[in-house]
Amino acid sequence: MGYIDSNLQPGEQVLLRIRRGRKWYHVLLLILGYLVLVPLTFLIIWNVLLPYLMAVLPARIALLIVLGSLGLITIALFFDFIHFLVDEIALTDRRVFGRAQGLSAWLFPIVDLPLSLIDSVNPGMKINCFDIRLKDGKRPVTIANLSGINEFVTKLEELLKK
Repeated sequence: MGYIDSNLQPGEQVLLRIRRGRKWYHVLLLILGYLVLVPLTFLIIWNVLLPYLMAVLPARIALLIVLGSLGLITIALFFDFIHFLVDEIALTDRRVFGRAQGLSAWLFPIVDLPLSLIDSVNPGMKINCFDIRLKDGKRPVTIANLSGINEFVTKLEELLKK
């Protein structure tokens, strides 16, 4: 049971649910990236960048730079994988809620906005994201990297006009 199903209020209906791609080709691309591109990147960094840095810098510093960059790549890919598994936003007859990646991949914000607080929905500055502007003037809520965003924004705009 996901976050959406476990947090529905009694009588609440889910009108639309969007999440990070769950089709077979999304999983294939994720696996391909982790099993082919990541080892290839590590090999290039280890065999090209490390010898160059060792020629210019002391060996310990060069090794620390390479291992640090490999560690950062690993952490970023781990966060991307976690977002792939948990990100999901639902539009119900009462509210917009769920978990989704915001402006940063490092954060896992929980969104829970009653429709009465939402002023408007605007396309975001990046591709595949949108901003929910609130009536109280607080900072907009940005939701990114989910499939079906255009359909979600259209449906939310329809609900807000009613």
